[in-house]
Parts: sequence; C-alpha cells; structure tokens
Amino acid sequence: EMDASPQTTVSNLLQMMYQDPQRWSYTFQTYSCMSRLRTQLQPPPARLIYSEGPPLSPVLASPPFSVDGE
Repeated sequence: EMDASPQTTVSNLLQMMYQDPQRWSYTFQTYSCMSRLRTQLQPPPARLIYSEGPPLSPVLASPPFSVDGE
C-alpha cells in the first residue's frame, strides 16, 4: 500500500538518485519516461478539441517586427 502521493514519490526517487546515482539512475529515468508517456497518452482537454479557429501563439498574436526598426 502506498500512502505517499506521486509527487512525494518522485521527490524521494530524485533524492535517492542524487544520493546513489549508480543504483537509482535507471529507475529514475524509467519512471520519468513512463510518466511522460502516460501524459502523452491521455486525451487532450475538451476545450482544445472543441475550440474554433487555429491556436494562437504569443509570437503570432503580436505584430511582426520590422527589420529596419520602423
């Protein structure tokens, strides 16, 4: 039974990895990779699926810069 939250587990694993990298590096890397994969496999939020129009980035939303400073 795990009483710790995932955040606490990661924090402890990170601490163990720094204390004994030879022992815990592979475990930490595997956990990190699986965590990222799990995040990527989750469906996107509904607000992104049903939004209208193209997504805006801060660069595209601002006016273009002039090369000659005008």
